Amino acid sequence: MNKLFVTASTLTLITACGSLNAAKSNETSTSSVAVGAESASAKRPVLIDALSISPINGGINPLYRAYDLKARVEIGGNPCMAEGIKAELISAREGDKMIVKAVRNAVTKRVCTMEYNPVYDTIKTTIHYDSSEVKDVIIENYKEMGAKVSIKDIQI
Repeated sequence: MNKLFVTASTLTLITACGSLNAAKSNETSTSSVAVGAESASAKRPVLIDALSISPINGGINPLYRAYDLKARVEIGGNPCMAEGIKAELISAREGDKMIVKAVRNAVTKRVCTMEYNPVYDTIKTTIHYDSSEVKDVIIENYKEMGAKVSIKDIQI
């Protein structure tokens, strides 16, 4: 069981394994603290706030298409929360559509202040597909969580 003791000068998290002293604060006002604890193997979707798409040569077969995708994603609300976080673009075929989305690994246990100083990462991938089998490429979570946008609707 975790016990959290907060004083004006020191924040200490005492766990069953030992203790962890966080940074000392000179402020006398109360400050928010976030404790992240998720499964380390879980992948979580992340918002793509900027995306560039470049068509490239799909290969010798004229039906093959390929794109280089470069996306900017927020990996953490501040440097402490972003520490150790890796993001990637993954693609999967669903019927006659290719779905592309950005995911990040889950947050490990840590104690951070709740300041908002976002940390961004630029991630890249190349997708290849046969245009006779895949009719559209969909980008998930582009500019809005839950949004599904066709690659045809994004300026290339």
